[in-house]
Amino acid sequence: MAQLDKLVLTPLSALQALFSGPQKLIQKRYDKLLDYNSYLQRSTGEELDLAKKDYEALNAQLVEELQVFNRAAKKIVLNCLHCFITLLRNIMSAALQSNSAVEVPVPLSSSSICEVQNELMEEVHKLNFVKENSSATFIERKLSLEKKKPIPSPLETPHQTEGHRSKLLSTYSAELLYQAKRKCNATQEFDVDLHEGELVAVVEQKDPFGSTSRWLVDTGILKGYVYSSFLRPYNPAKAQKDVAENSFGDDDFDNISLFTFYAVYAFQARNDQELSLQEYQKVRILQFSDLSGNKEWWLAEAKGQKGYVPSNYLGKMTYA
Repeated sequence: MAQLDKLVLTPLSALQALFSGPQKLIQKRYDKLLDYNSYLQRSTGEELDLAKKDYEALNAQLVEELQVFNRAAKKIVLNCLHCFITLLRNIMSAALQSNSAVEVPVPLSSSSICEVQNELMEEVHKLNFVKENSSATFIERKLSLEKKKPIPSPLETPHQTEGHRSKLLSTYSAELLYQAKRKCNATQEFDVDLHEGELVAVVEQKDPFGSTSRWLVDTGILKGYVYSSFLRPYNPAKAQKDVAENSFGDDDFDNISLFTFYAVYAFQARNDQELSLQEYQKVRILQFSDLSGNKEWWLAEAKGQKGYVPSNYLGKMTYA
C-alpha cells in the first residue's frame, strides 16, 4: 500500500489540484468573450478595441499553455497507470506463488519513476496559469450562478416580418444581404435562430474566435452569429419578379389555373390554423382572404393539409 500511495495516489492527487489553474483561465477567457460581445452590440472605438485585445491575449495564453499542461498531465496519468498495473501484477503473483508456472514479479524502480513524475510536475508548475492559482481555491462563477438560479428554457425566436425585411433592405447594400437556405437553430451563446427563407445582413464574416464558418448577422430583430453554410446570397431581382407575378386582379379569380401557386419563401406555421411551406413548394389556393376578409392571409392546401399562409410569401405558377 505504501508503494501504491507513493507511485499512484500522490502524483494523481497533486495533478488534480493543479486543474484549477486552467479552469480559472478558461472561465476568465469566457468572461472576456462576454465583455467583447457586449461591447460589440452597443459600442465602438476604444472600449471595443480594448475588450478585443484582452480576450485575444487570454485566448493566446490558454492555447499555448493548455497544450503543455495536457501533454504533461497525460504522461503523468500513463505513468501512474503503468505503476498501478505493475503493482497489481506483483500482488497477484505473490498470491499465486504456489503455482510454479507463475513468472517472477518484475521489480518496480520507485526512484526512477518518481524522478520522471517530478520532472513532469516541475514542467507544469512553470506555466503561468498554475503559478497564479497555486494557492487559490477555484470557484467557477458560471457554475455558482447556475446552482443559484435554474437555467431558463430558451425562448422561441420570433418570425421575421415584412417590417424587419424592409428595414434590412433599406439599411444594407445588396451584397451584404443573404437568405437562410434552411432552418438554423442556435448552438452556442450569441447564436441566433433562423427560419428558412428569412433575410439577414452580414455584419462580419467571422466570429470572435476568428472562425470564418460563423458570421455575425443582423436579422432586423437582433444581431448574432449563424453558420455561413446555412446562408445563400439574396437575389433581389428574383424576389421582385416573384412579387410582380404574384399580383393579379379580381377578374382573374375565374381562371382556375391561377389558383395554383408556389412558396417564394419558406413559412413555418405558428399555430394549428397556419400551414407550413417549404421554399418552391406547390400549393393550391382555396380562398384569397381569411375569415375576416384580410387578403394578406390566404387559405391554402398542400399535401392534403390546409391552413393560412401570408400572401406575400407566394408566387403564381406559370404554364407553357
